[in-house]
Amino acid sequence: VRLTPARASHEPAGMAALYFGRLRIRLSPSMDYFVARHSTPGRLPVTELRMTDGTLVRTLSEASLGPAAEEYGWQAPEEFVVQAADGMTDLWGVMWKPYDFDPSRRYPLIEVFYSGADPRTFDAPGPYAVYAEKLAQLGFVTVMLEGRGSEGRGRKFRDAFAGRPGGFVEDHAAALRRLVAERPYLDGSRIGAYGYSAGGEEALWAAVGAPDTYRALVSVAPTEPASPDARDALLGGASNLDGSLLLVHGTADTAAPLRSTMRFLDAAIATGKRIEIRDTCLETWRHRMMRSGKSGLVLLAAGVICLIGSAVMWWDALREGLAFDSAIRPAAFTIMGVFWILFWHRTKKARKEGDE
Repeated sequence: VRLTPARASHEPAGMAALYFGRLRIRLSPSMDYFVARHSTPGRLPVTELRMTDGTLVRTLSEASLGPAAEEYGWQAPEEFVVQAADGMTDLWGVMWKPYDFDPSRRYPLIEVFYSGADPRTFDAPGPYAVYAEKLAQLGFVTVMLEGRGSEGRGRKFRDAFAGRPGGFVEDHAAALRRLVAERPYLDGSRIGAYGYSAGGEEALWAAVGAPDTYRALVSVAPTEPASPDARDALLGGASNLDGSLLLVHGTADTAAPLRSTMRFLDAAIATGKRIEIRDTCLETWRHRMMRSGKSGLVLLAAGVICLIGSAVMWWDALREGLAFDSAIRPAAFTIMGVFWILFWHRTKKARKEGDE
C-alpha cells in the first residue's frame, strides 16, 4: 500500500474524481480495463466500461424504474448538506418525502438511525434506508445523516466525540433544528427518531441526549453500549427523558440480549419521573424480528445437511488420497455444519431463558 505524503495534495483523484456516491469496480485480468457500477441516493445505477486511466469505453447499462414508479408517484430521495453543532463542519444526509408531498403542508420529521457494527459509523443512506423510505410513505419526512464520528472523512472528523459516549447526538440534533429552520414544511414541534439494533441504541442516546429536540422515539432491539463507561452514561442519562419512548425487543434475541432494554427500562423507572414509556416484549422473537421456533428448525436442518455433505466429501477425499486441496471443501462444510448447530443450540437456550 502506498500512502499519500502528508504534505501532498489530498484532493479527490482517480476513482474519487470520476464518481460520487456508491461505487463497485471489477478489474480485467490484463489490468487494462475495469467495469464500474455507480449510483447515488438520487440517481439510479449506471454500469460502464473504462480503461484504467479513466477513459470511457462504453456505457454497458443504465437502470430504469419503468412506468410503475411514475404511476405511484415515486420520487428519488434528496441529498442535502447541513451544518454540524460546531457551526463549521458540513454534514451530509439524505431525505425522503411522501409520494404525495405538498410543500404547503407541515410534516413531522423522523430521523432513522443505524451505524452498524462500528459504534459511530453512520451510513447514509445504507442498507437500512428502506425503513426511512417506508416511514415517509406514511406521511412523514424522514432523514438519515452522517454526523461527526463517521469514517471516511479524516481522523479529526472521526474522533470528534472520542471519550464522550453519546456525544454524536449533538450533531444530529443540531442538524435537524437547522433543517427545520430552513424548510417551512417541517414541523419542529414533531421531531422523532427510529432505530433498530445499533440504531436502537442510538435512538436511546438521542432520547437522553436531546430530549428537547426528539419528542417521540422508537428503539427496536437496541444493542448494549460497547464499554462499561458508555453503559453507565446511557443508564445515568435516563433522568433526562422527556416525551414518548417505545421500546421493542424479542425475548429470544441473542445478538442484542433483552437485558439491554430491561436495564434501561429499570433505570428510567428508578428516576421516578412521569414519562410515557411503552415496552413491548415479543415472545420467542429473535434479533431479525422472526420467531425462533420454525427458524430454529431451519438452522438445525442446515447444520445436519452440511455435516452429511461433509461426510460424503471426506469419504471421496480419502478414497482419492487425502491432499490439502481435496480437504478444503469438506473441512469448510464441516465448520459450517458445526456453526449452524451451535447457533441453533444458542437460540434454543435463549428462547428457554426468555420463557422463564
